[in-house]
Amino acid sequence: LDFALRLTAETVDQLRGELVAQRDETTMTFLSESSAACSERSALQAMVMELQVHSRKSHRENEEARQMLDRLRSELVAECEESTIIIQSERSATCAERDDLETMVTELQELSQQLHRENE
Repeated sequence: LDFALRLTAETVDQLRGELVAQRDETTMTFLSESSAACSERSALQAMVMELQVHSRKSHRENEEARQMLDRLRSELVAECEESTIIIQSERSATCAERDDLETMVTELQELSQQLHRENE
């Protein structure tokens, strides 16, 4: 009985030692994997932050480009309107000059006919 108790005690001690070793190994594995996961998470967070910064920068640049296009479009519309006004003004002036010239031609023709009649 003493031998059996000693053998059982040794077996229990041996099993306890194996369980402690397995627990320690499992704990080390868990800590190692947990550390790797934390490192991976930190790297992913850094990438997300970098992408957010890039996205904000890109959004800002797009907004600046959109504002510049709007400003250029407004300037172009203003220039077109100004050119249209100038062209209409010049057309009116040209029409008035043409009317004046037609009137002068008509007057000269009448004078020419009058002179021709007087010469006859």
